[in-house]
Amino acid sequence: MELENRTGSAKDRAAIWILREAMRRGEITRSTTVVESSSGNFALALASFLNELDVPFVPVLDPNVNAATERTLRQLCARVEKVTEPDGTGGYLLSRLARVTELRAELPDVYWPNQYSNPDGARGHYELTARELLEDVGRIDYLFVGSAPVRRSTASRRLGEEHRMPPWSPSTSRARPSSVPRRPAGGSRHRIQHPSAADRRRLDQEGGRAVRAGRGGRLPGSAA
Repeated sequence: MELENRTGSAKDRAAIWILREAMRRGEITRSTTVVESSSGNFALALASFLNELDVPFVPVLDPNVNAATERTLRQLCARVEKVTEPDGTGGYLLSRLARVTELRAELPDVYWPNQYSNPDGARGHYELTARELLEDVGRIDYLFVGSAPVRRSTASRRLGEEHRMPPWSPSTSRARPSSVPRRPAGGSRHRIQHPSAADRRRLDQEGGRAVRAGRGGRLPGSAA
């Protein structure tokens, strides 16, 4: 589904909603420069939309950005910042954010989307991602949601509450490992933690039930 987005990433959904709301509130105008920290995809989404609007954008990247993304950003943006010094955690996130702070002080009219805590990002997934799933599928019996990024899991949870999805309804099952693989906020690479044996057994059992029901021509919980 996300391949159909403008830049082929789920980040497009959060980006367009954040920009839409900021423009609606008057926080972004023709004279504004948008500055954001990103390891790649979110910056690419912002650059694509802002380039069409003729609004300057300065992405703040780090050495982990892939070469193709960086080349595209340098084509779309007149100015690209790239930090090179890791922060105290061994990653680059805090270094990127420090550079964003400097740019906000340096430039006269700056909007910082702050993708890490902007509620408009979660709202974008609520209005676009989660709602699109619900409208296309109609009924959701099994919902698998990664815990990161928080924007997508928050949006899915809110939509689930409104439509009596897990764990509010016995007709829908939710499987969530107790230990979720993820990269810490600092951006450094740590050993991946895998789901516990009990989690794996539960996922296997629920997956097996879904497969058996699918072979019978119906989804779990549906009428015979």
